[in-house]
Amino acid sequence: MASSTHVNPLRFVPVLYFMQALPVALVQELSLTIYKSLGLADGDIARWTSLIALPWSIKFLWGPLVELSSTKRRWLLIMQALIVLGMLGAAFALQSENFFGITLAIFATIAIFSATCDIATDGFYLLSTRREEQSKFVGFQSTFFRLGRLFATALIVMISGKLINGDITGTPMPANQAWSIGLFLMAGVYLLGRLLNPLLMPTPEADVVRKLPEGEAGQNFVRLGSLVATGGFLYYGAGAIARLVGAGLSSMGIQAEKWKPVETDLYFIFVKFAEKVPGIQAELINLTIAVVGATVLGSIAKRSLHSTEIKTALTTFFGQAAILRILAFLLFYRFGEAMLGRIVPLFLQDTKTGPEDITNGLGFAVDVVGQVNGVYGVVGIVVGGIVGGMFVSRVGIRKSFWPLAAAMNLPNLLYIWAASARPGPEPMSVVMFVDQFGYGFGFAGYLVALMYIAQQNPNYRTAHYAIGTGLGATFIALAGILSGALIDNMDYGPVFWIVLCFTFPCLLTILLLPKDILEAKGADVGAVDVE
Repeated sequence: MASSTHVNPLRFVPVLYFMQALPVALVQELSLTIYKSLGLADGDIARWTSLIALPWSIKFLWGPLVELSSTKRRWLLIMQALIVLGMLGAAFALQSENFFGITLAIFATIAIFSATCDIATDGFYLLSTRREEQSKFVGFQSTFFRLGRLFATALIVMISGKLINGDITGTPMPANQAWSIGLFLMAGVYLLGRLLNPLLMPTPEADVVRKLPEGEAGQNFVRLGSLVATGGFLYYGAGAIARLVGAGLSSMGIQAEKWKPVETDLYFIFVKFAEKVPGIQAELINLTIAVVGATVLGSIAKRSLHSTEIKTALTTFFGQAAILRILAFLLFYRFGEAMLGRIVPLFLQDTKTGPEDITNGLGFAVDVVGQVNGVYGVVGIVVGGIVGGMFVSRVGIRKSFWPLAAAMNLPNLLYIWAASARPGPEPMSVVMFVDQFGYGFGFAGYLVALMYIAQQNPNYRTAHYAIGTGLGATFIALAGILSGALIDNMDYGPVFWIVLCFTFPCLLTILLLPKDILEAKGADVGAVDVE
């Protein structure tokens, strides 16, 4: 039953976005710590945890499915219930002898549920808030998301670590048991949020089921399945190409040892079919599988999507008159800061190990890194996110974009100084606070612009927002790949100068943004034609 009563976003935004962070942090960050403490090889951890995080990069491929099937509210609540079951399943699976393959499959499933829940959550937010409210509360979105991430990557890790060391029980506990307890705790907190959400969330009038021909909803699942599988094979092939390029650079005498092919076992899905295959041969096999899979499934997807609403949702986004300028904005606005996100944790911990080691970090201990990055950085980004959202709401997106972009990019100068001066923990705490405040402040502009881009066609707001966020995640992944290549071949000082250079395309993309986005003035988005 639709409700016409407007609900203050503060009633439901904090719980929704705190919960949104938990499965993301579990799959993308906490899983690495778990597997490392259980003694698995770094190469296997890096390879497989990167693969299972794929759904967040390609979630825009099934954004139209959420748009066209059921309501956003129902999608959101169903996915949250499935995520609870996934967390509980992972906790039990850690007790199995074959825990690695089983938990990988569970984490991959959680990633799909979480990415789908993200689409529904963002679409629900757009339908439940007035346009003039969206920029105001975007800071609260990012704030509670980051608090959820802090809960998963700090509190859960701390409790599990103390159980392993015996600090809580007085007797050391096996790592797999300790992590199971940690995941049970996370599942309990997530379940509590799931039980609260039906009481806190409104039922927007615009959140209705689209009227589709009989049988069309089932066909949409088949169409999106082939489309998503095609994207997966393309991603798989892109990784193989990147490692083959690394091999080529190494053969030319360019240092690329850390990202060229190595002898490896080969898997299809999670099934091993070959052992100890030489690196280049393995990547050529991977590339062949990817090309064949993408070609076959891409052809099926193309035929099945002909004259469908899913195709319309995709073509109306990529067919916008200003699509190249929009893509440039999504790529470059936060590219430099995304590079820092991968580089700074290494910079804080790295020490020079010998004359052949070209990197020269600050060499902080893990507990110091936790204080500098975990405490001061999180406080900075939380405060910056709230202030940025309020600033955009008060000043307007057009007048606020330049201060937002400056706040996001100018703190990069501090890292150039740090790479030269090599300061201690106290000065670096200030650097981290300023940098993360600037990122939280500037990121508010990105989110508001993305919301306005998604609402250019009101019939496909949820799908278009999912496409935008998915493309953003893909571009962030590209920034991470570039960061890894630079760190493998340069000292931190030159790398930070390269990061600073990405300020210029960031500012250029603001000039290129369509005027109707920059001049948007809180238009009402409540009454939408959903027929």
